[in-house]
Amino acid sequence: MGRKKILNSIKQMSGLISSECESLLDLGFGIQETKELLMRSIMEYWGVDYVNSGSDSIIEEYNQGDFPQVQADAVLCIDCLEYIEDTDSFIRKMCKSSRKEIVLSYSVSEEHRPDRRNHMTIEALKEKFKRNGFHIDTVNKTDDFHYLVKFINIRLIMINTVKWNRLTYLEFEALQDLM
Repeated sequence: MGRKKILNSIKQMSGLISSECESLLDLGFGIQETKELLMRSIMEYWGVDYVNSGSDSIIEEYNQGDFPQVQADAVLCIDCLEYIEDTDSFIRKMCKSSRKEIVLSYSVSEEHRPDRRNHMTIEALKEKFKRNGFHIDTVNKTDDFHYLVKFINIRLIMINTVKWNRLTYLEFEALQDLM
């Protein structure tokens, strides 16, 4: 994906990140402009990539099992998941790192490209995140093959349900047992 298209995706994705999120783990950091475009109310920011993208970046080789030991309100994954060999492990680690939400871009193109490690449908992606406690919130199709997807932590949804409906603690526990 070209630089201009990536910047456009970042702008669109920044609109999907909730204003309550104060910390962000950016997987696939790649370009320095990402941080500047995303730093509205974000207090803590970790940019991670497999190459050194600047003085602020953390270097990790995802396909060797590396993953940053960081907890953040939101995880952002830009044009990265397509190149991961073990998507189940990577998604599990993303979900463990996110307290509230995950926003990612994913290309579902079936075109064979040697650098792509996986080809999932949006439904398959949705199922993998659901198994790890995240529910799909928003899906935006940007072109024929490219999607921007936001997932919300199911526990956060349940907590908000308790607040909105004023469920008792026992009712809340029963809801958790059903999940």
